[in-house]
Amino acid sequence: MRVERHRRRPEPGAAQAWAFRRPPARWMVASALGLAVGNGLAAALAALLPDSPSAVLGGAALAGAVLGAAQAIAGAPLRAVAWIPLLAAGWTLAWGVSLALAIDAEQGFGIFGSTGSLLLAVALAVVLRLTAGTRIAAAPEASPETTAAA
Repeated sequence: MRVERHRRRPEPGAAQAWAFRRPPARWMVASALGLAVGNGLAAALAALLPDSPSAVLGGAALAGAVLGAAQAIAGAPLRAVAWIPLLAAGWTLAWGVSLALAIDAEQGFGIFGSTGSLLLAVALAVVLRLTAGTRIAAAPEASPETTAAA
């Protein structure tokens, strides 16, 4: 009997948890819940509006804000007042680029394309780099090593 091996898909937020040095389980659960609720609300909003790029962009802003709120609760790298609008704007930008280059609004995709993903990743990296050490950056969480050293 031959056993099939299936590749595991990466969990939502796993790479971000590693990059932001956040507890992986908490970050991934917050990301998964934020994506589920945000995309659900965005789909409900899109159902109320005619199929158009502006309906998709409105849903993207809503989904990004909900995801940002969930990640802010889990310890986003910026304060919630900055992280939530950053993700709302980032998702809108990522969807805008995907709509302009590859995706038709009427196809009903639930997430933006790879071009939008790359743009969002670069934009977040730039913003986080520029805000490092500023007042809007969230304080790093205390770890047992840093608490013991203090």
